[in-house]
Amino acid sequence: SPAREHFIAGILDHIAEITVFLNPLTNSYARFGKGAPANISWSRNNLTNLLRVKQGEFGGTLNLRSPDSALNPYLALSLILNAGLDGISRSLPLCPPADTKDDIAAGACLPKTLKEAAETAQQSSFVRSVLPDKLTQFYLGHKIAEFEALMQAEDRTRYEHDAYFITI
Repeated sequence: SPAREHFIAGILDHIAEITVFLNPLTNSYARFGKGAPANISWSRNNLTNLLRVKQGEFGGTLNLRSPDSALNPYLALSLILNAGLDGISRSLPLCPPADTKDDIAAGACLPKTLKEAAETAQQSSFVRSVLPDKLTQFYLGHKIAEFEALMQAEDRTRYEHDAYFITI
């Protein structure tokens, strides 16, 4: 249906801006291109895409494959649903599906690091329209500080263990 296509287009349009909320750890970005898709793409059949749209007897399902389990579900769902609704309200056209590796590689990429994702969100008018400024500023400032602490750590694996093992 057109509304479903606009909803999917909205998610794809805003996914880079909300990635820091869906992938909140420094190590989250190591999965991209390996266990999770790095390119912004969708398909009905190809499981290697960021978003898989599966048609079913009762409508179908959307499977967004980038989020990891460390996310805050309230922030993530709010941003994902608002992205889809923004697609509907702006009647965003859905790009063609990426059914081959060449199609997938031709698409834009998700941010490559936690810092890049946080900086992308900082520049996003969409994120500012959905989340309160105070929360956004605190969260993004904290994520940039986490990334910088990782870059300064002598042992990055140890840093991630110490920073996340108890809290996640």
